[in-house]
Amino acid sequence: MTFRILEVTIAVAISIAFLWASSNRIQRLHHLRLADRCFDAMGDLIGVLTFLPPSKALARRRDLQFELVGEHRAILSLNKDHHSTAKAIWRDHLMIQKIGYEILDAATQKNEQNLSVAEIDKRATRIRAAHTHYTQFLNER
Repeated sequence: MTFRILEVTIAVAISIAFLWASSNRIQRLHHLRLADRCFDAMGDLIGVLTFLPPSKALARRRDLQFELVGEHRAILSLNKDHHSTAKAIWRDHLMIQKIGYEILDAATQKNEQNLSVAEIDKRATRIRAAHTHYTQFLNER
């Protein structure tokens, strides 16, 4: 019986040590996954806005806002636990948030009107440039 307790205690200690050691990596990967989901949601919304007015794209708008909030919460958690890691990607976080909320603001302002091709192209170009910058930054790390 005492060997079993010792075995479980050692297993728990090793598990906690592993979780503690990999926390930074896991939180960083979680944030990266959420940032990618933000870019996907931005692309989905822009795609829908090419042929529908924003009032008909409420589900996509909610999806984007949900992803932006999730990404924001993830970076705040990363900042609290691993400040230096969060500091390295903070500018990209701000870029994602700014572009995402600009798209949502444009959709809110033109709720019943279709966005012009120029407006959609402008936003799509910004998303593309941000995504390119973001992936280049990740490849350098």
